[in-house]
Amino acid sequence: MSGEKKQKLEERVQEAKKRTFANAQNAAEAEGTLPTLEELANGKLLPSKEQLDAGEVIMGTSKGWKTKSEILKDGTLIEKVRLYFSSVDLKGYFGENTRLTTEEEAKIFASVKTYGDKELFEKCYREYSALIEYGEKLRFYFKSFQTSLAMLAVSLNKWDGYERTAETLNDIFNSNNGEQLPDVYEVAKRFTFDGAKLKVDKEKRSFVVDISGRGGLYSQIKQHAKSAKEDLSNFKAFTDVLGEFMNTSTLLYMPISIVMNIENAAKESYARYLVKNLSFFRSELNERRENGEAITPEDERRAVIPDFYEVTPTKEVYKACKKYIKDLMTDD
Repeated sequence: MSGEKKQKLEERVQEAKKRTFANAQNAAEAEGTLPTLEELANGKLLPSKEQLDAGEVIMGTSKGWKTKSEILKDGTLIEKVRLYFSSVDLKGYFGENTRLTTEEEAKIFASVKTYGDKELFEKCYREYSALIEYGEKLRFYFKSFQTSLAMLAVSLNKWDGYERTAETLNDIFNSNNGEQLPDVYEVAKRFTFDGAKLKVDKEKRSFVVDISGRGGLYSQIKQHAKSAKEDLSNFKAFTDVLGEFMNTSTLLYMPISIVMNIENAAKESYARYLVKNLSFFRSELNERRENGEAITPEDERRAVIPDFYEVTPTKEVYKACKKYIKDLMTDD
């Protein structure tokens, strides 16, 4: 890797050490925001070897980015070629109006003059075409993860709803101003939860939700969480291989479909749209642990939504991805 590439990648690692999460308010936001032409042209996602070793893929930064006009005027050939393929990529997305004009594309083609320039352009074209196809498979695995995550979310939101019911009942009984209230045990019997029971803590005389036991809600949650983690590990195999490929890339470009899926997984956009209770996220638990907070067994029990940065790639899928991207690059 050249000194310039390494420096840019290092800047991205240092700039993005602090992790941020999405706060999607609707389904459209949960899918993510379409990158701009300049974000793509400057490399929105460029994993470094250090990130790969840490099992991380970190978002790009606008520090040191060049505008479209700057690239067209005095950018290097590789910068102009990357700008061109960014525009080509955007053509596949409805409503995007920041693509290059015919005149701007002509300026880029005019920069390809020597035999070496043509070889560079052809190599970049092979890379771009291979990554577009690779991105289609990566997208399939991400959608599989989203499906299993949605099933997990249904069970977690049930649990959260049951606990809110218990809290409401506790508030009613704790705010009693001398009024006669029904016996707590009788009240508990009236509630029928799917896969759970409303019980009374004898010491605190408060309502609690029990989701344990054979056939209980927690057994369903564990099964859904296992599936979600497996699907995320498969997806992680695709991103790890992609990161390694990018470290030897000439074009240094990630197609939009890849950028948006990785960013969604890293920022937990879809997950945090489906589930609002943050105690269910491994990422929140890991952040608390890193900050030196004490973690209880109950905290561990609740945090079942897998963390993109924590899961390890599935070995079999990783090996298959290595072969797949190699084959894509050698196909004529």
